[in-house]
Amino acid sequence: MVIPKVCEVCGKEFDVQHGVHGFCSNECREKVHKPKTFLESERPCPEYGQGEAKSLTNEDYDRLMQQGYTSYSNQNFLRAWYFCFDKINRSNKKSLDSLLNSVFCLMKAGSVRPYYFSDIKFTDTVHAKITDILTFAPDSLEAQELRAELYIKQGHALEGSNHTQREQLFYQAYSTLLQIHGRKRDDLQIKFNMAETLLELEDREREAVKLLEDILASPIRKSETFTTKVYSTLAECYLNDPHFRLSSKEEHQIGKLYGLATPKRIFDTNNFTFGLCFAKAELLTGNLKSSLYVCNWLLHHHSKESKLWSLLFEILTKLGNEDYTKPFSTWFNMELWTDGLGPIISEMRADPEQDYFDSDQMDFYDYVSGQAFSTDEMRAHLEKIQ
Repeated sequence: MVIPKVCEVCGKEFDVQHGVHGFCSNECREKVHKPKTFLESERPCPEYGQGEAKSLTNEDYDRLMQQGYTSYSNQNFLRAWYFCFDKINRSNKKSLDSLLNSVFCLMKAGSVRPYYFSDIKFTDTVHAKITDILTFAPDSLEAQELRAELYIKQGHALEGSNHTQREQLFYQAYSTLLQIHGRKRDDLQIKFNMAETLLELEDREREAVKLLEDILASPIRKSETFTTKVYSTLAECYLNDPHFRLSSKEEHQIGKLYGLATPKRIFDTNNFTFGLCFAKAELLTGNLKSSLYVCNWLLHHHSKESKLWSLLFEILTKLGNEDYTKPFSTWFNMELWTDGLGPIISEMRADPEQDYFDSDQMDFYDYVSGQAFSTDEMRAHLEKIQ
């Protein structure tokens, strides 16, 4: 005996065996379980689940904002974005704070995992969120700064690959920063970001130098950390083009190298740029032994810096010391030293059970190790030549 069932929609009796999940037909079932159709602005990111616009109360808004801050503090950046801030953005309580926080979370997630910025889906999502901010608040400078930062991060992610696309991204970043600079003339950080971006573009280094020198000449008060960062970047520019000068009345950048490399900056072992700057200036002015002396001191603090090893190779070549330039005859040997493998090979040579080592490389490593001297001796050397 077959027990008939009544359809929940039309009230018609039907055979349970021929029904559709409690309904007499698919038409009746779809009237109750109609698929959700998203508006384009509500459509969720396919990588991070589903979502829809909802009506929130003030209490809901405060709760989601607090949950987002907590998740962000716990470094759950994508969770804070999608389940908290973006949920607010898809509701009637959308605000500039929630829109900005969404992008902050995505940018932070990309900073923790830099390869995100080379992923088209991820960067397209971030760009879309920044566009949402500018649609909501067209004058938002924070959104434009985030856009420029994203272009820069995308450009760095393409280093060594698509040169044309990389150039285009840095050009877009510079154009965006230039627009911001037009409204924030006194913001030295924006000016510094412009200079760093120009250094990534071909034949724009001298424009970057002009911006950096303008920053240092500005009467606006600057923190010591920021000033050191500007000096360090400027020193690298001078090293790349030491014989350039803006006019015949101005000194060559070799002279400026000496001005940047003060003893206080040279002895900052967290930043080898100024010591390298001084050693390069000594080399360019013909003081080869002094330059070698400074490099020997720097090597014991920055032995993995390839620029330092390259300068040492240049000095030894000019001194005619062929024996010690042999270890740098190939990029493989250069990488061996910059990766800090010298001590490992030294241990292998000292081990009686190990019968292989590269004598040329180890002779040079022993030479460098034997040149160790104290900071006081380095200070005495600087006082002597000044």
